[in-house]
Amino acid sequence: MKRIPLILLALALAVRITYFVVHPGQEYRREAIYQSDGILYDALARSVLHGDGLAIDKVLSARTSPLYPLFMAGVFAVFGHNFVWIRLMQILLATAGCFFLWLSAREIMEHGHANLVLFLAAFYYPFIQTPSYILTETLFLFCLLLTFLFIVRTTNRRHRTDAVLLGLAGGLTALARPPGLIFVMLALTALLLAGMRNRRRFMLFCIAATAFVLVLAPWITRNYLRFHAFIPATSMGGAALYLGNNPQATGGHGGWHNYGEDTVAGMPPETAAMSELETSRYLNGMATGYIRAHPLRFFSLCGKKFLNLWRPFYSGGNIWYRVAMVIEDMLILYPFGILGFILLWRNRPAMRYLLTLMLLFVLVYTAVVITSIAVVRYRYPLMPFFIICASYGLGCTFAAIKQRRARKCCV
Repeated sequence: MKRIPLILLALALAVRITYFVVHPGQEYRREAIYQSDGILYDALARSVLHGDGLAIDKVLSARTSPLYPLFMAGVFAVFGHNFVWIRLMQILLATAGCFFLWLSAREIMEHGHANLVLFLAAFYYPFIQTPSYILTETLFLFCLLLTFLFIVRTTNRRHRTDAVLLGLAGGLTALARPPGLIFVMLALTALLLAGMRNRRRFMLFCIAATAFVLVLAPWITRNYLRFHAFIPATSMGGAALYLGNNPQATGGHGGWHNYGEDTVAGMPPETAAMSELETSRYLNGMATGYIRAHPLRFFSLCGKKFLNLWRPFYSGGNIWYRVAMVIEDMLILYPFGILGFILLWRNRPAMRYLLTLMLLFVLVYTAVVITSIAVVRYRYPLMPFFIICASYGLGCTFAAIKQRRARKCCV
């Protein structure tokens, strides 16, 4: 490994630790959780340590994907019930994610472009900020980038070991957050389609798919025994759909200056006596009924949620946060990401499989999110793919400017 990537990785780690230590707005170094999701993860982690499994009030639950509570339980088992250590471990995972992204970029682009990918990932503000939150984003992104690395290696090198690791990493990604299931299924489908014309690729698909199923099987089996239903992700899909589609829903779009996350008066009282699965099915029925009765409002809400998902920053942030996000997202990653995608598609035919996978994941993920609830941080797992394309677009732009200047000098 050369000096520049090592320096960038060291800086990535340093800037995340610095944010954790000096940020004035959150008391990260105390026993504090700022999101309701974090309270649920903590309760599940403590339940695991007490020997009750992933349970709420000693009743097995599938309200959330299992990997993050298990990760928290593992950290608690070693360091005690201390959220500081959770955050420090997440900082290490975030830095490792930058490394995985660099390794992927090095497989598909020149070293200069790969180093630019590492630079953009190291200093992308949300990737610096989110490791300090007790949320699934950091662990999910770590697993997602590891899976993408083995997708790249399986595609380029066609080794069985890479296919096994792809399936294992893909299983962990699906267990980290439900969207991980979308990404892995798209990747495996693409491998299958390629394998129809190539026997070796088909074998790689079979290996990766088998490893993926083996990782996911214990969770699915446990949920089937508990709920007598096929639950590959969580039992809360109906609740998410209802929160985004009901008479009080706002679309979550608060514009640039107002808070805009979806809020409702609360779950309908009829769900109090229902099980998790019954609640999910009931709320799913209410949401789909509302969508059928108000199709125009549904599409209006989807449009607002689309804007909310892709706007650069949360409302209410300080001026430096807003400036950083406008520069990084709207001036660099969005425009140069689109440019880089077009140039890669034209200049690198061998990369079109990966480009198609990235594009489909962005589109399908966006479509799924905007039909339920959408907030700014839900966009963050998509940004590594913008970073890859933007680095190529920036690199090509800089090269064209340099070449033009050289021509003027010669004249």
